[in-house]
Amino acid sequence: MAPDPLSTLPLRIDPRRIAYLKCILEGYDGMALMSTVNANNGDIVIRYPSFFHDDLLAIIDDVALRILPAHVQ
Repeated sequence: MAPDPLSTLPLRIDPRRIAYLKCILEGYDGMALMSTVNANNGDIVIRYPSFFHDDLLAIIDDVALRILPAHVQ
């Protein structure tokens, strides 16, 4: 039986916060892989098994204020 394909979630965040979000996601072993599409614009894509969808969105929601540009907070 073939494994389920990964779901993708494209996002745009403050480029200065890319490493921060990547470290947060890496703390949840096996949950998600984050790739930078365009570092200058803050374009990223997160790939994850679909059964982690709700957990992933909860984590992103929880850290959302911390990944906004400092002048927006």
